[in-house]
This record gives sequence, C-alpha cells and structure tokens, in this order.
Amino acid sequence: MLKYSPTDKKQAFGRDIEALPLMINKKYIIIFAGVILLLVGLISCAKLQGSHDLNFAGLMVSNRNVPTRVAPGSFAFYSFIKNLSAPSTDALQGALHEEAKNFFPDSTMHPGLSLFGVELAYTDSIRLLYYEFSKAVPPESYAYLSSFTKGGLPIEVLPLKEASFNGNAAVNIIDDAVLELEYYDVYTREGHQEEELAFEYYQIEADGHLSLLSTPSFISEEREYLEASARLLSMDELKRYEARELKILELELLAQYGQVFSDPKWQSYFEKTNWYLPRDQEAEALLSGLEKINLQKIRQLQINF
Repeated sequence: MLKYSPTDKKQAFGRDIEALPLMINKKYIIIFAGVILLLVGLISCAKLQGSHDLNFAGLMVSNRNVPTRVAPGSFAFYSFIKNLSAPSTDALQGALHEEAKNFFPDSTMHPGLSLFGVELAYTDSIRLLYYEFSKAVPPESYAYLSSFTKGGLPIEVLPLKEASFNGNAAVNIIDDAVLELEYYDVYTREGHQEEELAFEYYQIEADGHLSLLSTPSFISEEREYLEASARLLSMDELKRYEARELKILELELLAQYGQVFSDPKWQSYFEKTNWYLPRDQEAEALLSGLEKINLQKIRQLQINF
C-alpha cells in the first residue's frame, strides 16, 4: 500500500491538488531548502492506494547507471532519506555526498553542489524521492524524481525540466496513482510577456516503474470541456460537475476523435458544433493514455449519480 505525506489539499495554479510536495523557483533557490524543511515538519501520513510539446526528459535507469555495489539494507536507505531532508552544513555535505553514492546513479551526481531531498511516497517495496543538487552563486540546479527499491536501488530516474528565472515546477500526486509534473514559466517574446503552463504524467506502477502517459497531439479549442484532454482530472474535481456535464465530458472525449453516436440526441448535439467531424464507430481506442484515465473516472462517477 502506497503512503505519502501532505494530507491537506493545496492550490496549484488555480485548482485543488491532493499533495503538492514540491515547488521549485530559481529566484528563491537559497531559501528553497528551508521552505521544504518547514513542509516536512508538517507532514502526517496519508493513505495512498496504490507533453508532447515540451520535450520533457524521461530517463529509465540503465544497468551502467546503477551503482555496481549492492545497496545497504532498507534501514540504511531510510536513514539516508532522513539525512537528505535535514539541515546540512558544508562539513556534513561531504559525508552526504559519499552516502548518496550508495544509492543515486552516477549520472545524477554533481560534486561541489549542495544536496537536498525529500521522500514523496512509499509502499512496502518502493519509495519515491525528489532530490536536487544546487548552488546559489552562480545559480545552478539539477533536480530529479526517482523511484527506488526498499533497499535503495534506483528503478527509474526522471530529470526535471529546468525553468527560467521566473518559472517554477511542481510534483503532484493525482488520485493516489499518477505523478504529475507541472511546469509554469514566463517568457518575454517580442516585447510581450507570455505565460506557459504544461503537464506531463507518469503512471506509478506496482513495481516502481513510472510509465509515461500519452497525451493528445491536438485538442480543439472550441470544445466546451477541453480540460478532459488537456490534463489529468482528479476525482475531487470531477465530483463538482453535474450529471449532465459529466455526460458531455464523456461523449466530448469521444467526439473529438469522430465517434458516431447511436443516440440521435447526442449525434445532433455534436453536429451543431464547428469542430465535430463524424468518422468512426470505435473512437475510444484512439484516445490518449491521459484521456482514457479521465474517461474511466467520468464513467465511474456517473454510476453513482
């Protein structure tokens, strides 16, 4: 059974998220560790059942990246995790780096930079960690999200995309089963300031592997509920919709791929839109991995109405 820490819902870019363990901002790199330590102090155990355009780097750890020595037992790894999130002086950083060599892939080690980390979730056999190497002057930071065996052997490592000076990143756990990497950034193009918000999703497998969920290559902006294709919706979010809205959410996902509906009512409903192009009787198979999960949740909720 997976378990993770913060139990309180937190606001992230205007929506409720279950567990927002991490926010990274280059402007506040000096105080980042202090903020995280404050969050860690508020931790309480909670039960956890266990994009295409952004070019996120997803790295599965290969044999050559895994330390050749056998990792110490689970107690040693647990002790290391505690040391990662504890206040650390320059003198202690050297010892922490040496200890990290027992667990972290060599490709993610950055000598000379301060090391900090925090555990996000765990089961009886796997643990999910965030860790970063950083320094304030000149600003430099390398952040990773990784799954480990109970004994501390790495299963997968995901390097987090570096944000600009004004940007930040968040790691969210959605509905106890999916990791959401959320990136917010601000750019200046041709004298105009533009905001960018993007997501990437990984299914948390029972064996600790993180399976990237496919996302749509195209989403019609004329749709009424395009959020069902743009990001993973939590059950708490979906519960706010009325029964009719959930039905439209469900059918709109299918209509995006040209589903021809047997019910004349709904066929007529979508034919009145500008974006619907009927062409397929079995459109559900064409949905992206993200959309299929949203569709499953929507149908599950409709049973309870």
